[in-house]
Amino acid sequence: MKKLAYLILTVFISSNTVLAQSELNKYSYVLVPQQFEFQNNKDQFNLNSLTRHLFKGAGFNALYQEELRNLSRCDGLYADVISTTNVFFTRLTVVLRNCNNEELFRSDTGMSKEKDYRKGYHEALRNAFKSIEILGVKQIEINSPEVISLAKNKTLPNEKNLVFKEPRQITSENSLNAVTTKYSYNGKQYYLENLSGNLILYKATNTGNTLEKIGTLSKTSRNNMYVFNSNEINTLATFDANNNLIIDVVDTSGNVLQEVYKIEN
Repeated sequence: MKKLAYLILTVFISSNTVLAQSELNKYSYVLVPQQFEFQNNKDQFNLNSLTRHLFKGAGFNALYQEELRNLSRCDGLYADVISTTNVFFTRLTVVLRNCNNEELFRSDTGMSKEKDYRKGYHEALRNAFKSIEILGVKQIEINSPEVISLAKNKTLPNEKNLVFKEPRQITSENSLNAVTTKYSYNGKQYYLENLSGNLILYKATNTGNTLEKIGTLSKTSRNNMYVFNSNEINTLATFDANNNLIIDVVDTSGNVLQEVYKIEN
């Protein structure tokens, strides 16, 4: 009798998992807010950054509001993290709703006994995401990788042979008016080009005759602040006083780090 009950329970859980996966796969992205209701300020304890990071690791296209561009509102899911923390445990639950505010999924409640606020929230959130990761969601990529070929008989070593115009310096004020600027990061060469009002970041490939598109930078309402969109990350970017390109990234622990692309004059 116990074996039968266990079998029925297993089938029930498996069926619910398949149904949840099928439902969530219908959507193109999940919108992560910059601040949850229980937080005192934006991305407090890096919790929102970690939420987006964990969603991406679970097969979702996780975006912030300023990254939505022309995406349809009802093509997306809307994430929320609810805190039922008490004096003994940090308790977090992840909820997904559609554009009509209808709840589609609620995770198991993740818990932590850690007394340090940041560590406790991170541990509880990661535990909550375990019930999301097992769904095996695989949302369709919003953008596909692009490789830009150079003109016939053109090669990278001599910059004047690039199909782009001659590079000139970018400043925070005129960055969208710049044409092409050369950068270096981790020993690799990168090029930033203006195209239809957006900044496009390319990496010089090892073949010597192609540039691989890495991502795009779109202006936000904040001065000298851009949204960087790629197939790997969706994050914020800016230019420092020396016109170096700085892109925020989140490591596996939820810490916000900076990738600094050095300008080459």
